[in-house]
Amino acid sequence: MAGDFDGDTTDTDPNYDLFVKWPDGELTIYQDVGTRGLRGKSAVLAASSTWTHARVLAAGEFGANNWEDDVFVRWSDGEVSVYGNTQADALGREYQLVPPPTGFAAPAAAKSDDPCARVCGPVLYRRSTR
Repeated sequence: MAGDFDGDTTDTDPNYDLFVKWPDGELTIYQDVGTRGLRGKSAVLAASSTWTHARVLAAGEFGANNWEDDVFVRWSDGEVSVYGNTQADALGREYQLVPPPTGFAAPAAAKSDDPCARVCGPVLYRRSTR
């Protein structure tokens, strides 16, 4: 999927990044892909069996900044989560948007001082790594 995970795209200089989830669960971002082709890459995470369960990924601009750096994931158990403000070298914090159906593990409890607990509600909070 494409997005702007290094925050350097402008209207006059579009250079979006390519986010790849490999079959072994490794996540890789190729920065500034465009007519110049693939430049370098920065692995976001090493191969992780958790990410082999990601079924649909989409990037978008839904946060407070002007970059398409929010990553939405639909997991094999039906859960949908978002990693807000994902960067070229690290995933953003995970927030659960749709819990898995009954019978799957419940999300972690929200911390009382967490801003998402106040804005999103405690049941939407999710730990920052899987």
